[in-house]
Amino acid sequence: MERRILDLTGERRNLRKDRGSLAVTTEEGETRVPFDDIEAVIVNARQATYTNEAVLELSRRGIPLVACDKSHRPVAWLWPAEGNFEQTRRMAAQKNAKTGLENRLWARLVKAKIAGQAAVLEWRGIRAGALKSLARAVRPGDPGNCEARAAARYWPLAFGPGFTRDRQGGGINGLLNYGYIVVRSCCARNVMAAGLHPSIGLFHKNRFNAFCLIDDLMEPFRPLVDRVVLELVDRGLNSVEPESKEALVGLLAREVESEQGFQPLSRAMETASRSLAQAFVEDKLALVLPKTDTFFR
Repeated sequence: MERRILDLTGERRNLRKDRGSLAVTTEEGETRVPFDDIEAVIVNARQATYTNEAVLELSRRGIPLVACDKSHRPVAWLWPAEGNFEQTRRMAAQKNAKTGLENRLWARLVKAKIAGQAAVLEWRGIRAGALKSLARAVRPGDPGNCEARAAARYWPLAFGPGFTRDRQGGGINGLLNYGYIVVRSCCARNVMAAGLHPSIGLFHKNRFNAFCLIDDLMEPFRPLVDRVVLELVDRGLNSVEPESKEALVGLLAREVESEQGFQPLSRAMETASRSLAQAFVEDKLALVLPKTDTFFR
């Protein structure tokens, strides 16, 4: 059974540990969810409180607790102090990775992302030859800035000529923000479980961002979120509401094609995180990603 992402919205919410479950109290009553079934906890509630036991248990199990602002943008995360049993070795290899390896890994991620964006356009019946050419042109470190050039073409074609990507915005941007939170949360859990440090990125190096590596690794998965958001827009769902949230959270259980066959997206992200750790330790391009130029089964 795939683990669930708990989304806490509304006004007052209290989280406490109740034996092997997370108990969530609202105005309507209390709900208990086994910790074994939880992938991440996303908090959008205006007034949320937590018992220390609940926080400790989430941390012990490596379950991200994500606090979001009114734009559904993450502003704080709970990160366990202890992770994979090889954490020290893998973090040392990550920190000491050669620039050449980092550049080749980043190129692999950028190529996969642009290929995914091209697939979104083709799914919409839009010619994507320019994006495919940019994907082929990516070089180690992306010195030609193919990622940004692809984005400049992609957004108005996929979402309409008047659309502007806004990380603070509502409406369709709010849907994208929420979907990226879902993917980012799953990616965070798997990166930490793989014994890697989320702050030490390949390309993202912002000293104010504690999750640079996660933002690197999730890049190829963003077009999958875009695809689901477009599906929602086609159904007349243009804002973050219960039905659209359910579809975006359900993204993690949808199956994508990989080297191991079809598997849930959450498992593909687990494979990507473990293979990235292997790439650092063995100093080789061992990163395994799903086929982003195809979509869900």
